[in-house]
Amino acid sequence: MAAIDAHGVVLECGWTRGLEERMSWLARTAVDGSTLASVDAPLVVDNPAGQRPCEREVGRR
Repeated sequence: MAAIDAHGVVLECGWTRGLEERMSWLARTAVDGSTLASVDAPLVVDNPAGQRPCEREVGRR
């Protein structure tokens, strides 16, 4: 989880597990009423062609 302000400054970051931990973190962190929440989670995709170029680049970095 990460909270980033409008200027790109990381205000807080850390790990959570499960929906309840995430919701609790959001309740503590997202207090100004102008919060955007986004979820990025690994997916299992059976891709016969292999990874997409963007996935390879993320993994490389």
